[in-house]
Amino acid sequence: NTLVSMAANSNASLPICLEWTYDQVADWVGSLGFDQYKECFRSNMINGRKLIRVDASTLPSMGINDFEHMLALSRNIRDLLTIEDPDWHRSITLPPRDELGMFLERKSHSGVKSDGLRFEVQGPNPTAKTGYVRLVSVKTARK
Repeated sequence: NTLVSMAANSNASLPICLEWTYDQVADWVGSLGFDQYKECFRSNMINGRKLIRVDASTLPSMGINDFEHMLALSRNIRDLLTIEDPDWHRSITLPPRDELGMFLERKSHSGVKSDGLRFEVQGPNPTAKTGYVRLVSVKTARK
C-alpha cells in the first residue's frame, strides 16, 4: 500500500494523513514527482497535522518558488485532505464553508486544546434532513 492509496481507502471520517510523520509526508511529496522538495518538508518539520497550513502562500518560505510546482503541491494537499478549494470571491452571506476544512485548520495547531478536538458527524438533522457536524473539545486533566 502506498501512502496515497492508504489515505484514499481509509474508512475514517478524517483523512489518515493527519497521522503521518515528517518522513511520511516527505515520501508522499516524492511520490508526486517532487523528490527535490522532500528535504524542504522534512527540514520545515511538516507532519500530517501541519500539512493543512501548507499552501501556495507558504511554500516560498519553505524554499519552493516554482509557480507551477506550488500550484500542483497545493492542489494535491487539498485533494489529500479532502478539503474544498478556496473561493476568494465567496460572499460572506453564504453559509459556512466545508466543516472538515475548518476542523483541520483548528486541529493543525499543537497543544492540549487542539489535541482534544474531535470531529463528529451526527445526523440526521431533523430540520435539514441531512447529517450535521459537531466539533467536540475533550477536556484533559492537568498534571
